[in-house]
Amino acid sequence: MIVYSNSDSFGVVSNGKVYADFIAEHFGAKLIQKGLSGSCNQRIIRTTVRDLLEMPATDDVLVLLSVSSIYRSEYWSSKSIGNDGHFSSIRIWETFYDKHIPEVTRYAKELSLLHNDEAEMTNLYCSLVMLTSFLKSKGYRYLIWNGPSTYKPVDFSAPFISPFAKELNRDLNIIPFDKFSFCKYNVDKGHVPIDYNLYKEHGHHGEAAHQDFANYLIENYLNEI
Repeated sequence: MIVYSNSDSFGVVSNGKVYADFIAEHFGAKLIQKGLSGSCNQRIIRTTVRDLLEMPATDDVLVLLSVSSIYRSEYWSSKSIGNDGHFSSIRIWETFYDKHIPEVTRYAKELSLLHNDEAEMTNLYCSLVMLTSFLKSKGYRYLIWNGPSTYKPVDFSAPFISPFAKELNRDLNIIPFDKFSFCKYNVDKGHVPIDYNLYKEHGHHGEAAHQDFANYLIENYLNEI
């Protein structure tokens, strides 16, 4: 059995093990960890599909996917990253502008001006419908949830997002984004982020929180799928 995990930093940053380690140990599985700090949703979904296409069709695979913030995008950079070409994720809120080279900062500023929550949620939901259809066609088990607490409620009855939202709402292997996230779960359980001084309640959690989170997923979802 293979446990495949993809995420942004919330799935890979810790002061020890992360939730995917504990889940793989629970099932006696091989872990393939493809999370990457700073990832946008386009990278998470694209690399997941590519990685799974390269796996033997006979593999027993459990896919763990932690969705990232809709305030991230990507661009084609000068640096190659693994098998994902030159795609580089970018955060488009202003506190991160000074961390980019000047031309990328200009790009991020323009993206922030054009950003729209409805558009980003629609694209995310559409991508997840296509991803889950692919996973089902391959016979892979999966669980998808929101990593950061940045879910944005939009009018899900609008015609441009309603079909996607209805499809995802019927999927029991997607934990509702409006009710649950990795960050919210751990804060509600009393865990304090290891970098609280930097990010407050939106920070990254340590090994104890990751183990608690893994146990919750196993007991409430993974033992049933």
